[in-house]
Amino acid sequence: MSIKLKNALRRNNSFAINTVTLFSKPLISVKHPLTFYRFVFHEKEQRNYCAIGIVAGIIYLILLRLLFPFPSFYADSYTYIDAAADNLAISYRPIQYSEFINFFHHFGSSDFALIASQYLANVIANLFLFFTCVFLFPLSRLSKNILFAILVFNPLYLFAANFVLSDSLFCSLTVAWFTLLLWVIYKPNVVNMLGQFILMILLFKLRYNALIFPAFTTLALLFSKQALWRKISVVIVSFGIMFLLVQKISEKTESLTGTHTFSAFSGWQMASNAMHIQRHIPETDTADFDDDELAINQHIVEYFAAHKNEPYEEVTAAFIWDKGSPLKKYLYKYGKKNGYSTYFETWTALGPVYNQFGVKVISQHPAAYLQYFLWPNTKRYFLPQMEAYSTYNEGRDSVDKSAAKYYHYRTNKITNANAKLHVAMLAPWEYLFPVLNFIFILAGLLYVVMRAYKKAPRLFNQALILFSTFYLGNLFFVSAVAPNVFRYHLFIITLAIPFIIYLCSFLIGQKEKAQ
Repeated sequence: MSIKLKNALRRNNSFAINTVTLFSKPLISVKHPLTFYRFVFHEKEQRNYCAIGIVAGIIYLILLRLLFPFPSFYADSYTYIDAAADNLAISYRPIQYSEFINFFHHFGSSDFALIASQYLANVIANLFLFFTCVFLFPLSRLSKNILFAILVFNPLYLFAANFVLSDSLFCSLTVAWFTLLLWVIYKPNVVNMLGQFILMILLFKLRYNALIFPAFTTLALLFSKQALWRKISVVIVSFGIMFLLVQKISEKTESLTGTHTFSAFSGWQMASNAMHIQRHIPETDTADFDDDELAINQHIVEYFAAHKNEPYEEVTAAFIWDKGSPLKKYLYKYGKKNGYSTYFETWTALGPVYNQFGVKVISQHPAAYLQYFLWPNTKRYFLPQMEAYSTYNEGRDSVDKSAAKYYHYRTNKITNANAKLHVAMLAPWEYLFPVLNFIFILAGLLYVVMRAYKKAPRLFNQALILFSTFYLGNLFFVSAVAPNVFRYHLFIITLAIPFIIYLCSFLIGQKEKAQ
């Protein structure tokens, strides 16, 4: 090997390991340094992977449409569709997905464009993750093939994309955003920085739990090699963007409803979480409660007294949605008392009221909150309910009239002859998800205990720390604020797969070397 080539390999850090380990001839030439673009589109092996992935995605999509002429709708779907049909600026949930629905509706009344775009977004994001991992980290051919097969041929992404829900799109954008963070560590240029900014904004507008994402951008920046002032500037901009978005949404909500709040839904969720305490500990100190909070508390006490013999799920969102819930019953009284003209205005106005009530109850009983909500919800993270994925179209042979009208169906009756197949393709993940979590945690612990990280590329160790932090941050954030269901964790599954494969192959390789 020439001195020039050795220097080129040395300069390319972890990629040098990838080049030496995987290929009989070096991929870097002094004349044409290997960029990511050249790696994907000029190397025959990678071009083959890319072609197979795209062709497989198209074939999968055609089969999906032949078997399921209609997407699967869930209760949340109609909220998104109603907001899209009326071009609303705000809704019960973040408005971005409704705008996404509307964008494709401009090109035709069929729902196929929406479903196709959701699935192809997953294919592209997963291929981006795959090629990034292959480019940056040393992987054997077997490991590459396994990673490719799971990310591309996995029916989970196909059937998740067949729901009119934001989960599939959020998954693909999060995978792309996190992959860009790996590039921020490896090569912190303007393109990578700007790309992750744009995706972070889209993710936040799609689902508000992206509010914590700037923290992980900060960690990626700490690992990157660039001037300190640049790191600080990007951190300030990241958190500044979130602050400005929160303010903008709050101001828009106030202008349309008269209530200054960022997310009324989070207030309802907080009151619902507090009710998990009150069904076990009805005695609440009401000394600092205002009139509304006293009335809410009275409704809750009476509700649990009347339903004390009824079984409840350990963690539930039913208190937000059930018409018989005290939170719903108080809504109508609150609306009449304050003269709100619409249901949505009343619902929004109660958000801050319920948030303040929930915070007071939880602050009085922090240990009970851990015992009756956070701990059981954390357990449910590893054994989540399939919820929307447990049935096709909620087990119905029809859709709401709003969906039929929006997509110009001839009737609200739909074809569900293959509903059992739809469910069967998703059902195994009720058991696969906890298995993947177990393998990742066990392999990660062995990786640390055996000090295998000392022999691994530095870039991979940094990426592993970043993902582990992201994994734990998502776990605790979601578990602390809302009941866990499987569809909230699609992106965690996707991002965990390459780390599981690398950790297992690396540990096995170290064991074989030792023997």
